[in-house]
Amino acid sequence: MNIKPINHNVSFIKAYGDNKKVNESNKSISKKDSIEISSTARSLRDMSFDNIDMIKDEKKVESIKLSVENGTYKVHSKDLADKMLKIMKGREFL
Repeated sequence: MNIKPINHNVSFIKAYGDNKKVNESNKSISKKDSIEISSTARSLRDMSFDNIDMIKDEKKVESIKLSVENGTYKVHSKDLADKMLKIMKGREFL
């Protein structure tokens, strides 16, 4: 008759317990959802903002043209000089 010691099954139980710990640690790490906007969508967004700015600029240009034609357009020399200095110093762009 072959009698095996009690410790014989302990190694299997221990291996199972270690495996369970690894699985539990993997469960705690969760992936986060992320979203990314494509370059095409970004360019469309930028174009829509550019169009809004362009419409505002067109209205401003049209009003300046009308005031020049009417003779009511006045240049504020101080504002012009300040803007020129900022551009020359590199603080502002056209």
